[in-house]
Amino acid sequence: MADIKLPSDIIDLIVSYATSAPAYDLSDWKEQLSLLAINSQWRALSKSYVLKTIFLSTVVDDNEDNDEVDEQGAELEIQSNISLIMAAHAQQMVQAMDIRIEGSGDITTYIKNAIELLCSHAKIWPNLNSLYINIMLDELDAGNSKESTEVIDFTKTH
Repeated sequence: MADIKLPSDIIDLIVSYATSAPAYDLSDWKEQLSLLAINSQWRALSKSYVLKTIFLSTVVDDNEDNDEVDEQGAELEIQSNISLIMAAHAQQMVQAMDIRIEGSGDITTYIKNAIELLCSHAKIWPNLNSLYINIMLDELDAGNSKESTEVIDFTKTH
């Protein structure tokens, strides 16, 4: 079967649409990553879309061996594509970090840890210019509604 080459602008539109929804877990991101495997033309055009965002998300984990448990007793797992992007040496392509927090635990702890991770690796993300935080709470209670006056200075690197 012969390779059919599409015009670059058509591939760009397809890839833009296919990556428009954020990937909040590894399976979603791997679906987007599969665009790189079509052929060299698609890989060249897709890299900037697929590798532009690092994500860090908490998801409820049914595994009883997990030591990190939120206040309601639900076990949490943190998923991220950071190590995979670093293994691909694609840090310079990253433009945004997307943090998604689900559950009913102390969200300020998760946000603080994610930002500390970001700051500790600030030099390896030279083009990172956007931070998105999505918080999906089961319910608002005293444990996750604390007001915080702490300001984090992004200009400092730890």
